[in-house]
Amino acid sequence: LDVVKTLVGGPTLLEDGTVDLRYRIDIANTGNADVDSIQIQDSLAVYFASVELNSVSLDNFTAGLSENASFDGDTDVNTLTGDDSMVPGQTESFEIVLNVGPTGIDTTVTNVAEARGVDPNGTDVTDMDEADALIPASMAMLDVVKTLVGGPTLLEDGTVDLRYRI
Repeated sequence: LDVVKTLVGGPTLLEDGTVDLRYRIDIANTGNADVDSIQIQDSLAVYFASVELNSVSLDNFTAGLSENASFDGDTDVNTLTGDDSMVPGQTESFEIVLNVGPTGIDTTVTNVAEARGVDPNGTDVTDMDEADALIPASMAMLDVVKTLVGGPTLLEDGTVDLRYRI
């Protein structure tokens, strides 16, 4: 098995200070025998321990993989049901979508995906890959609005009176 984890979306800093991320997981059977009981584990809560993990979802599964609807990256780290098999040369993929933060400082997170399966002899087949993401610090934002509320009024001395509300 060969697993590749790639950051394909984000990090995107949102107005509320949280950050959206999207990872793509690609898995291929690079061997010469079928591999059964395919599983990819991602312990998001461990890798994102320094940043609050607000939401997690799985997306864009190819036809050969079965989503584990209970996956949350914390109490259930199995992204798949574990019922899938892959023939030699077969490739599959899916995405993990996260919202994290906010955080007060820039934080680099290294996240690891671990692939497992069983060959026809009952031997475990494994691989792992990691992807780094820089989680930007939240920034306080002010919105200032300046509105003309009076004037322009020409005064006797030739100047103009303007009144603003800020």
